[in-house]
Amino acid sequence: VTNVDLVQESGPERLEDKLAIWARLDAAAAPETILASSTSAIVASLFTEKLAGRGRCLVAHPVNPPHLVPIVELCGAPWTTKETVAKARAFYEKQGCVAVRFGVSPPPESEPDVEYQWRPRRAGTTPDA
Repeated sequence: VTNVDLVQESGPERLEDKLAIWARLDAAAAPETILASSTSAIVASLFTEKLAGRGRCLVAHPVNPPHLVPIVELCGAPWTTKETVAKARAFYEKQGCVAVRFGVSPPPESEPDVEYQWRPRRAGTTPDA
């Protein structure tokens, strides 16, 4: 993971696996390298909280199938920097994707729960259904 702008992690959807993978990525990658996860089930704050470089970490979840729907959903943790989100957006847009920002996960108490509202809508239901 050296000499790269962004690392896209697509490992198992198990928190213990994410914690181990991300600790290794954080230690190995250059400080300016963005670390992005394709996770669709685990919020970034759960596996990045204790990382030294946590400000460069976020979820960048590609919509499926990516060759037909070139959209990447960006969602950072409370400590993800604005610069990281901007650089990730630029990276994915350069690849021909539309990068959509879903805010912070989990959101500050003053913001609506993005994950709560977003997941059911993707499944065709509403949060209160």
